[in-house]
Amino acid sequence: MSGQGASRSIAPDLAGALLAVCLGAYAIYETKDMSDLGAVFPTAAGTLCILGGVALTLLAFKNRSRPSDLTLERPDWPRMVALSVVLLAWAVLLKPLGFIISSLVGMTAVVWLTWRGAATVKAVVVHAVALAILMVGFYSLMVFVLRIAVP
Repeated sequence: MSGQGASRSIAPDLAGALLAVCLGAYAIYETKDMSDLGAVFPTAAGTLCILGGVALTLLAFKNRSRPSDLTLERPDWPRMVALSVVLLAWAVLLKPLGFIISSLVGMTAVVWLTWRGAATVKAVVVHAVALAILMVGFYSLMVFVLRIAVP
C-alpha cells in the first residue's frame, strides 16, 4: 500500500447536513404565526442552518475521495457536561440576576472551561474585551432590534 488511508465515509456528514436542513426548515415553518419582527431571529437561524447543511453536503462530496488520515480525539465528557451545566445555570439565573450579570458569569465560566494553553495577560484582556462586545451586541440585538424584554 502506498501509505494512503482508506477513503472517508460521507455518511456522518450527510446525516449532520440533513439534520441541519430539517431543523432550519422547521424553524422557518414555525414562524408562520409570528409577527414580522418576532420571526426575524428564527428565520435567520433557520436560513443559516439550511445554508450550513447545504455547504456540509457539498464539502462531503468534494472531500469523499481524499484519504482519511485524520485521527479524532476522544470527547472530553466531563468538560462537555460542565458546559451543559453552565448553560442550564445561565438559563436558571437569567431572571433573578438579570441578563448582564448572568451572561457575564456564564461567558466567563465557558471561557474558563474551554481555555487551552497558557493564560497570558494579553490573552485575558483580549478575551475580556471580546466578551464585553458580545454581551453588548446580544443585549442590543434583543432589546433594540428584536424588542424582547430581557431581565
